[in-house]
Amino acid sequence: WILRLRDLFFSVLVFPVGTFVVASFWILFTLDRSLVYPEALDKFIPLWVNHAVHTMVLPLVLLELFISRHRYPTRRTGLLILGTVSISYLLWVLWIYYAAGDWVYPLLGLFNQTGLVVFFSVSLLMVMLLYILGEQLTLLVWGLTGKAKRS
Repeated sequence: WILRLRDLFFSVLVFPVGTFVVASFWILFTLDRSLVYPEALDKFIPLWVNHAVHTMVLPLVLLELFISRHRYPTRRTGLLILGTVSISYLLWVLWIYYAAGDWVYPLLGLFNQTGLVVFFSVSLLMVMLLYILGEQLTLLVWGLTGKAKRS
């Protein structure tokens, strides 16, 4: 059961969410760093910590994909779990804004309600597409044995 849990955690959360965090952070940082990581944070968070959180995740995720075979759940199950976790996180972000009056990510303050719905929807779609990418990469690297066998 521990290997099934490991595989579920990697396939449903680690690969899609880790890849999404790295890609979205660095794209937004490159466009306008104040939207995701204001310069004032440099005084409190060392550069190496920023890279540990926003850069090193991707090479480690890819290393894990290539050195360890993971069995994916059915696509429906995987996407359902990923969607549930993603929506829960978005609700948490909205709750923090409601309770504190500040956005966790300054970027969100640029949107009106419709813009937030579109942004969150596109983000959710992207993370789900990354789930499918992870599934396909696993199949490419490991063959059919990377797909869950029903036992």
